[in-house]
Amino acid sequence: MDFVSGIIGIQSLLNSQLVQYSIEHLYSGRHHLDDWRPIKGKYLEVFDLNAGSDYRPNVLVKTGEDTSTGLQDLHDLPPQEKDTVRVYILHDVEHDKDFEAHVQKITSTPLSGFLHHHPHSTIPSLSRRLEGNEMPWWQDGICVFGTGNESQGLFQTLVRCHIRLRCIWRENRMLCFIFCEAEAASYIKESRSNSESAGSLVKRELARLSANIRSLEVSLPANLKVGVTRLKQQRIMILRVCHAVLIGHSYFLSATETLFRISMRNLNDPDQTIVASALLQVLSQDSYFWEQVQQNVALFLDAVGFFQKSLQLMDDLHSVTQFQEFFLELQALCTALENQTSSLSSRLNSRIQFFEIGRSLHESGRGQLLTLLAVIFLPLSLASSILSMQTRFTDLHYLIYDFFGVIFLLGTLTFILLGVLLLLRWGYGEFRGWLEDSKKSNFLPTKLTWLWTKRTPIFTVLLLCIPWSLIVASFLVGMLNDIGIGLKVLGYGITGFITLFGVLVVLMRVKRG
Repeated sequence: MDFVSGIIGIQSLLNSQLVQYSIEHLYSGRHHLDDWRPIKGKYLEVFDLNAGSDYRPNVLVKTGEDTSTGLQDLHDLPPQEKDTVRVYILHDVEHDKDFEAHVQKITSTPLSGFLHHHPHSTIPSLSRRLEGNEMPWWQDGICVFGTGNESQGLFQTLVRCHIRLRCIWRENRMLCFIFCEAEAASYIKESRSNSESAGSLVKRELARLSANIRSLEVSLPANLKVGVTRLKQQRIMILRVCHAVLIGHSYFLSATETLFRISMRNLNDPDQTIVASALLQVLSQDSYFWEQVQQNVALFLDAVGFFQKSLQLMDDLHSVTQFQEFFLELQALCTALENQTSSLSSRLNSRIQFFEIGRSLHESGRGQLLTLLAVIFLPLSLASSILSMQTRFTDLHYLIYDFFGVIFLLGTLTFILLGVLLLLRWGYGEFRGWLEDSKKSNFLPTKLTWLWTKRTPIFTVLLLCIPWSLIVASFLVGMLNDIGIGLKVLGYGITGFITLFGVLVVLMRVKRG
């Protein structure tokens, strides 16, 4: 399952660009990626499962905008029927007084003891605790991801929910608690709008998880319920949750594949042959994030396979057609997840290859042009230098001093021009980023935005050539005709440069402010 090999390959492809943009830009994208900040926002949903072949899941409590009302409803829950599973899906309510009183009532255990769990539980250790009829926790590898829509971007609204699963028994009834801890990556700018968007996204993903659990019809026939042990019931319930999480992963990968394709369009642009530092940072963030997703998905698929094989060893379940279909569906979901990750990697590799071909052709053309210019102008320069000598070397005297002085002056001018070119290059990248932001936020009219975005290089060259032409014309007029007129034209050219630069800076500040 080579989930991220294509994205990581970009980093080796861009090694030649790191000299220009500094290695710090590459790793600044990973800064604090291991740090995820918690998302606040209470969520509670309670429903019953598996009360018979003709039973439909009954949602008993579900929080809306007013979370306190849902928590108070815990005191008025109806009695749980025999041979049922009562499922609790919770987020940020573990330390609520109403929930604490409810847990102590149904389990006769203080909340602190109920919440105690093994932080590093593995699949084999969980199996041993299941066989020992303990009250186990399972949390390794269970992680639900959610992302926003196209307008928000792939990583502008991204959350993950760690799930801790616990099943306990009370007489002939099972209680299943699904505790969720939602987080947002710390590199996403923290603001009120982002927090509200992340909170609503968490509620949406948990509601989808609940719907997926309730939509699966898997119940034991009456003739098997008597002989089924708690171990089998717990494993069936765990597989049921796994099934819902697998559906969530499949939905997440499908959505992010679309958003990722949109975010990587710049790699397919033949005109974008120079990778900006901002793109390096984004690529680093993406690759590091997909590494984390790969680890979670791989571990979770292993866990699903373990529980599935353990249930397939039970002879009494082979006669139940419903479970045979359930196992086949689990296998199909796991295969689909692997295919999705493989297709994402292969598509990205193809984009990288086309990007590399375009960049190689562009660099080859530039190299040929530089070689041609060197072949033409180097001999001319040497010949003109030799022909311009009208004094013997022994008679130069102070001219030698002037000669080296001109060398130092020209060297200084070269460094100044180099700095100006680097500044213009940085400004060009900022200008393109400003145009992209304007396109997303409709800051400019749609037609004008498309025109500027598609033909930014042409317009940039034209805007720079007009003032530059005035400056060159001023020197020509000053040297060949009248120096006064030349100085006036020079002033117009410099004023044009300053005005153009000032207008662009003001527009970008207004947009980003």
